[in-house]
Amino acid sequence: MYLNKLYIFVLIVLFPILSFAMGESPVTVDNMVFCTAIKDRNPIGTGISFLNSVGKIYCFTKLSSALDTTSISHIWYWNNTHIATVDLKVNGKSWRTWSSKTIIEEWTGTWRVDVFSPVGGIIHSQEFLLRPSSE
Repeated sequence: MYLNKLYIFVLIVLFPILSFAMGESPVTVDNMVFCTAIKDRNPIGTGISFLNSVGKIYCFTKLSSALDTTSISHIWYWNNTHIATVDLKVNGKSWRTWSSKTIIEEWTGTWRVDVFSPVGGIIHSQEFLLRPSSE
């Protein structure tokens, strides 16, 4: 009986902590979308291609975490040039968070956001296209 309780304790409490200590990410990305707005913590105007007159793009990320409190980073790239790093808190085992980038009309081309775990390393990466309004 005691061993069963100890086994359950290790699985539920210690396993996520040990995995994190061994360098495995405590966070996984369930869904990631680019959008033009966030309303009631949900993405609005999702897509993979936007006009350069859009003004602002959001990167919305739905996460699962083995820990109650952790963090991720959104690393924004434009044509493979690092533009911004946004650190985001994760305060639950199921969490929605987002970052945004104000868009300058000259920044047409391929954009990418890499999601980094708190232990380092990319856990998800996704691209969108910013195209000229004249198209």
